[in-house]
Amino acid sequence: MVEYDPAWPLRFERLRQEYARAMAAAAVPVVAIEHVGSTAVPGLAAKPVIDCDIVVARQDVTAGSQVLAGLGFAPLGELGIPLRWAFREPRAPGRDEHLRRGAGLAVASQPPRHAGHPAGGPGSARAVRRRQAARRCHGREHR
Repeated sequence: MVEYDPAWPLRFERLRQEYARAMAAAAVPVVAIEHVGSTAVPGLAAKPVIDCDIVVARQDVTAGSQVLAGLGFAPLGELGIPLRWAFREPRAPGRDEHLRRGAGLAVASQPPRHAGHPAGGPGSARAVRRRQAARRCHGREHR
């Protein structure tokens, strides 16, 4: 665990662009690319792993998985979470051991920007995960 780093959102943005370019080059439509996990919560100490969920339609999971494999990620399967596929981080020489990256594919459960919950809004999956992580960190979750 390390203290929150204000550079984490910038690192996520670079990864988001990298993943978006790779998916677009393979003609894989992306619903959203979200910064998830503890590094997505401003001010929260975390393991220095920038985790990203790449949200695609169910029919695009295989093609999206192939893109991530082409970037060096090793597929791990659903790992008990239906409709979300995990991938092991690529091992690269000269990799920054103090800041790692992760990626997963998630199946879109709804259109990305419906009127009730615009992407990134307070009801979005990303916002819900942020609140849950903050509650767990501060002992306010009762599970």
